[in-house]
Amino acid sequence: MKIRSLNLKKTNKAQVLGMPFQMIFSLIVIAFIIYVGFITIKGFMENTDRIKIASFASDFKYDINNLWQMTSASKVYTYDLPAKITNVCFASTSKSLSSESKNLSQIFADIKKIPNSASNNLFLYPASFPSNLGVPASFKIDCGETVKVACLDISELPNPYCIPVSKGTVKISLVKEGKIVKVVKSESQTSLAAPVPLTGEKQISGGAYSFSLNGESHTIEIKKKTSDYIELTISSEPQTVRVNNGETKEVDINNDGTSDLTLSYDGNKLSMSPVAPSAPAYEPTEKYSAKVYEWSTETSPDTKIVLLRNLDDSGYLRGKYVNIHYPCLAPPPLEQAAAPANAIVCKKVDIPGPPAYSAENIFLYEPIPYGSSNYFLPNYEGQHFDEVMLYYGYNLAAEYFDNNFGLRTKYPMGVEVYNPGVPCTAVVTAATHSGQHVLQYSLNVKCPDIKGDVFQSSFYRDTRLMFHEAVHAIFLDALKQEVNDRINIEREPSGFTISEGYAIYLSNAYFNNSKEGFGGVPINFDTEGVLYEPPKSATEGLNVGSIYAFAGSLWDIKKQIGADKTATLVTKSWGIMPVAGGKPDMAIDAMLALLEADRAYNFEDKDIIKQAFTRHGIECPAGCPY
Repeated sequence: MKIRSLNLKKTNKAQVLGMPFQMIFSLIVIAFIIYVGFITIKGFMENTDRIKIASFASDFKYDINNLWQMTSASKVYTYDLPAKITNVCFASTSKSLSSESKNLSQIFADIKKIPNSASNNLFLYPASFPSNLGVPASFKIDCGETVKVACLDISELPNPYCIPVSKGTVKISLVKEGKIVKVVKSESQTSLAAPVPLTGEKQISGGAYSFSLNGESHTIEIKKKTSDYIELTISSEPQTVRVNNGETKEVDINNDGTSDLTLSYDGNKLSMSPVAPSAPAYEPTEKYSAKVYEWSTETSPDTKIVLLRNLDDSGYLRGKYVNIHYPCLAPPPLEQAAAPANAIVCKKVDIPGPPAYSAENIFLYEPIPYGSSNYFLPNYEGQHFDEVMLYYGYNLAAEYFDNNFGLRTKYPMGVEVYNPGVPCTAVVTAATHSGQHVLQYSLNVKCPDIKGDVFQSSFYRDTRLMFHEAVHAIFLDALKQEVNDRINIEREPSGFTISEGYAIYLSNAYFNNSKEGFGGVPINFDTEGVLYEPPKSATEGLNVGSIYAFAGSLWDIKKQIGADKTATLVTKSWGIMPVAGGKPDMAIDAMLALLEADRAYNFEDKDIIKQAFTRHGIECPAGCPY
């Protein structure tokens, strides 16, 4: 009995010790099976896509040869392709981009980069997809087996001519005429524009629209539209979506389990915009960590940890675009004495305490609560928090204009907060070089008023207003020097109007806010009767009504063609604004420059631009060339 009992205990102990190993081993086996299955499925899908591309090229060449041998014939051929191929293009890379295909300039530039494709005439877009699979992205289509004949004629097509791939299917119309085969340009085969990065809101009312999001190309095509709902297809991972009137819906467009696109429908137009990414949870000990307020909010904000970008590792809040707490605000090498006598130059100010500094480049300061009577006393930690907010806001704007439009100030913007000696008051200034001149913008900031749980944002705690001020510097730096002089030296009254109008429009469009203007003052750009009046003095140039009329014109254009394209036209117009020595109204100059910028798009939005400005009292003068 004892021996049997001992053996039983020994067996139980062995089982107890053995079970964890068996479980771990089983989990390892299961994980290995899942991994092998994933690799197998992925490889199978990639092979399927390779086969589709190879079959398309082979079948298309066969059909061309077959049609070429007929006396005369015409036919529409249907081919299967991977869903991530958005366009099949016919092009001659040795020829220039045709005027009819100017909206395909990006596609044309990309296919010209395909290796060993100079003599090819058929291209798949985006070329990166087949290239990543290790298969060709372009082909030379000719006829004959022993003697090759250039039988495919694309000379009558726009260069390039692109046919959209819908749900992994493309239809190509061919006709045999004489000794050649031609691709027939069909009205139903719309050449899509190169994917435009979707960075803000875009409105479409019909047809198809090609865009890129997070580095991936997609197409959205409206299939059915009523006043009650709209049905559309989104590719490259094809899916059909229905959005009801008044509904807002988030969609995962690449099947990665995360919503990418926000869609809403108002009974007439579909609005689309990227889903705002969730703020990453940064560790406070991570380099460049900083504490800031949540921006663009109307209620008492929460703080969050972010990573400040573009710092120079000096330990100060200084970097590629912005210098905070910069003595005198004027970056070297320009000294005050070198500036023209009548230019706006910076002045030295008494800095209340040392600037924010961290040898580890970590900036975690606590804000002084709103309503504090010691809001602007020297040497308090809250001032350093405000300096962080200034860097954060100005850098945000500078990155946006540099990354999207290639615009930046010649030198970093110097930004400062100082105490002028008036209780509970501070002055925020931003200065930069614009051509020969130093620009300075100032705003007096008083203690914010508390109204229940709603506060009136102070300047350096409202990122939208920092964005606004940064626009001034970037706008003036982008102008021709003679145009800059009209505003900065000659003090042209209407120059102040358009500078403020651009700043209000672009900052509000970036944050998609149509309700606030100067310092939280309510404004609705959609209000009828906000008309422009040509100013006769600098004071009139800052007339709020005229400024909102100019900004409202741009907002009307945005509603028709989208925020991205409007911003592209606006920023392009700055560099081509006419000098106009006779000093006509600069609001008219700005409108003419915007119309000229639309030339790159074959003036497709000319009427929209003119109607928007006319609505707000700014009309094309007699003899208007547009």
